[in-house]
Parts: sequence; C-alpha cells; structure tokens
Amino acid sequence: MTPSPSGAIRPPAIDLAELLDQTAWAQGLSWDQCRLIATFMSHRHAAVGETIVREGDRDASICVVAEGTLEVVKRAGNGEARVIATLRRGTTLGEMSLLDGEARSASVVARTEAELLVLSAQALDRLTREKPLLGVEIYKRLGRMVSRHLRQTSGRLVEALGG
Repeated sequence: MTPSPSGAIRPPAIDLAELLDQTAWAQGLSWDQCRLIATFMSHRHAAVGETIVREGDRDASICVVAEGTLEVVKRAGNGEARVIATLRRGTTLGEMSLLDGEARSASVVARTEAELLVLSAQALDRLTREKPLLGVEIYKRLGRMVSRHLRQTSGRLVEALGG
C-alpha cells in the first residue's frame, strides 16, 4: 500500500475496484469501468465518531461508502446539531460540493467504523480529460443523485408544511 498525496493509505487499484464494484453506486458499470475509476480514487478509513467532512469546509470530493454507517449532521439556526440523514454502503456524500465548488452544506460523522472511496475534483477532471465518455457517465450519475436528493427534500418539506 502506498500513501496518497493527502497522506491517506491507498491500497492497490484492484482492491479499490473490488470495493467499488460491490456498491450500489457502481451498479450498471462494467468491471473495466470500475477498475479504471478506482485508479483515480483513494481509500479512507474512518473510526467511530470521526468527522469525515465538516459543514463549511471547501474540499471538493465525493466519497462512496464501501462499508459502515455515517450520519449527516446539519447545524440548526440555534446552533443545535441535527442528524438529517443516515448513509450506508453504496451511498455517496459530497456531490454538491464536487459539482458546484461551494462549501460543504453539512458535516458527516462515522457512526461505525467505515471504509470510503474518495474521488477528488482534480482526479475527476483528470479522468474526464483522459476518458471523456466515462467522465460523462460519472457526471450523469452525480446529476441523478443530486436530483433524487432534491426530490426527497421537496417531499419532506411538503410533509413538514402539512401538505
């Protein structure tokens, strides 16, 4: 295993590909596509209670949850932290920051030990330049994820408003 530029441990790409292939996020991708995407990813282990991303931070990357359970935590106007979502194997976090480059909209904390596959904005840009069709497929997946989250949020808002 070799350290990535961020200091995270990076197992061989084939191991990352196997982890990626076992997630719902990779559904519909070929083994060759998973292997190629994995060469652009790094691995991150998170201990119980570890903050994966912090609300307001500006690091643009997407994480695929390979193992474990994470909680998405948002600060309310009064400063109180509220769990707004639970993420499990195959789900992702960081789509919005990756797409728009804005600050993180919420914090994510590991509820259990977790294994994450990380794709930075720089790595995605490089992948898209080198393999444009695969890059387009990833951007389409990101767009569908953000759209699904917006639809879910809209539905919750209507319910909260008594609709």
